[in-house]
Amino acid sequence: MIRREEFVLAGLLLLSGSIQAQDKPRAIIERAVKALGGEEKLDPALVCKVKGTLELKELGQLGEMTFTGETATQPGGYHRRALKIKALGTEFEMIQVINAKEGWRLSKGTWARMSDEEFNNQKITQYSDQVTSLLPLLRDKEFKLELLPETEILKKKAIGIKVTRQGKPDVQLFFEKESGLLCQYRFKQRNPDTNKEEPEEHSMLEYKELDWIGQTEETLKKADLPTEPAALLAFLRKRTPSEEQIKQVRALIRKLAHDSFEVREQAGKDLVKFGPPASPALEKASRDEDTEVARRAQDCLKLIQEQHNPATLRAVVRLLGLRRSEGAVEALLAFLPGAERAVAEEIRVALLNFAERPGGPPPALVKALEDKEPLRRDLARAVLGKDDGAWLKQPGRPLFLTGLKVPRKMIYRQGDQFSTKVDMEFVQIQLFNRLDDKLFTRPAE
Repeated sequence: MIRREEFVLAGLLLLSGSIQAQDKPRAIIERAVKALGGEEKLDPALVCKVKGTLELKELGQLGEMTFTGETATQPGGYHRRALKIKALGTEFEMIQVINAKEGWRLSKGTWARMSDEEFNNQKITQYSDQVTSLLPLLRDKEFKLELLPETEILKKKAIGIKVTRQGKPDVQLFFEKESGLLCQYRFKQRNPDTNKEEPEEHSMLEYKELDWIGQTEETLKKADLPTEPAALLAFLRKRTPSEEQIKQVRALIRKLAHDSFEVREQAGKDLVKFGPPASPALEKASRDEDTEVARRAQDCLKLIQEQHNPATLRAVVRLLGLRRSEGAVEALLAFLPGAERAVAEEIRVALLNFAERPGGPPPALVKALEDKEPLRRDLARAVLGKDDGAWLKQPGRPLFLTGLKVPRKMIYRQGDQFSTKVDMEFVQIQLFNRLDDKLFTRPAE
């Protein structure tokens, strides 16, 4: 059974320069933190799409499985794994959620709370996550660091550090001598089935720097769209609704509550014809106290979403924000009243990138604080922190941190003679300021 969905992504830490055997353990870790550009880059929440293979050697061919799914981790001991596993022509789902107090797993279609023994094992896993994030080793004097002899990991020379703490299992960290990358860590924990301590070994391979601009450009290329700033701005402006069109949409929304059935029906059809520019008003109407209005608005939204995939437009907005393209602030603010919720949130994140630029926020964004359009005023207040930081603190805000290197693959081995082996590839990695704590609690049946 897979115990570690997260596999920690400890490889977020890049050590600069070659590690020499005489270097002290703390100095090795300090270089890692400094190479990342500061402590603020070490604590993102992570959501990863994964795929891979699982092998249980004691079962022979019966123990060979493939899996796909998504994992989520958050500092503080929060983990979630949702995998679809295929074996012998059958497919089953495995979901596990863990927080600081308890753990749950999906078993045969129903949720079961982890036993105390299971959860205690998970606490050891959480502790290893804390160690491999490295930063606590510098902050907490309770950790003791000891340099290990030079060894070979995955056919490369490596320097090891033994981490000890009273009442906790020892954890061994290994760094490639040439590149300085964290390439493996090891620890032991008790197997509840055999009641014996068994080794666990996690190896990280194929480090690459997260390239947000390159990934976004690839999305646009697949949609046969240009990636040059001028072309992106033209694409956005062409789809920006006029003030007159916004007024027409709001007038149609009011007709959803008309006494005449025919008027209500026609208003719905006309709103669908407007497409994405009608989405903001429809989303508000979908929460109307009038159930008839709410239902019709929801139906219109569903039809618009079926006809217009927002992924391409979101990529356009994101690329303009990542590049801080000239003229983008004005174009994004102009487009906002006609943006559906997902695109509007993308606009917020893009404009936050402008707000955080060296030299302060652009004048157009500051001016939006007094815009006659409420949506623009609210966005400017959120991005500039004029709402007492409420939006900035909300969970689920994407982060596009630069300079981070992560492993694209991990190999996990567990048990006596490593009877369990997992080869995992990270297909997609997303960073967030924080995830909603509800993601790590027992879901509703």
